[in-house]
Amino acid sequence: MALTADQYVQRVEDKLLRQVFSPDNIRNLSYDHVNDGIAAFLAGHAFLWALDDDASAVNTIAIASGEYIVAMPTGTLEIRSIERWSSQTPGSGDTQAGKLREKSLEWLSYRYPNLPSQVTGRPRWWTRSKYGQILIAPPSDGVYYIHVRRTLIPAALVTASSTVSIIPDQYDQAVIAYAVGAGFEVLRQYDAAQVWMKKFENWRGLAILEDKSAPDLEFTGEGYQGPGATPSVTPDNYWELPEYRGDPST
Repeated sequence: MALTADQYVQRVEDKLLRQVFSPDNIRNLSYDHVNDGIAAFLAGHAFLWALDDDASAVNTIAIASGEYIVAMPTGTLEIRSIERWSSQTPGSGDTQAGKLREKSLEWLSYRYPNLPSQVTGRPRWWTRSKYGQILIAPPSDGVYYIHVRRTLIPAALVTASSTVSIIPDQYDQAVIAYAVGAGFEVLRQYDAAQVWMKKFENWRGLAILEDKSAPDLEFTGEGYQGPGATPSVTPDNYWELPEYRGDPST
């Protein structure tokens, strides 16, 4: 079972051989370091085990004809995949269903230099625009539903609470390593801090590798292209391939 804040802090202090206080000698910084470690572990990769409830209504967003900006549900940390549906609860007969392909903002800007004036169509691509928003292209030619697989910003653990971390117990050591490293930084023991932060990165890297080998949430049989996906080599004729410039038949 994952640990509570107090359990994390006790293990951190056992490794530091002391408590780490804030400059006012009142607040124990280890609690902040633990929460920072959990956030750092979850940031940058949408772990399968951390995805929000797929049946949650807030993860299915209606878009109207002509729309190209989609507001993410509140509290979104990372996006694993985005699907296009023709109804809120699609069945096997949903001929409009498909997974949107993630592209860089540079790619979308090159292919669709002025989204508001582009010819509409079935949304095929998406990219992050800014915090809380994504862009889709081409602009929608009708009413669709965008279904988001996402992880949430973790709730902070607090002292004397029975609430446990979202991190699975096999990765508790990663959070502890981060908090210990942060503690050594406060103590200005930078060599020790670097050692423990490296341990954190190793644990997190292992978790990502294990996650990428797990069955993904596929909808149209397309391989996972989101955060943490193995990058492919960019071909020399990148902009000329239908794969990248969009299929003119759809």
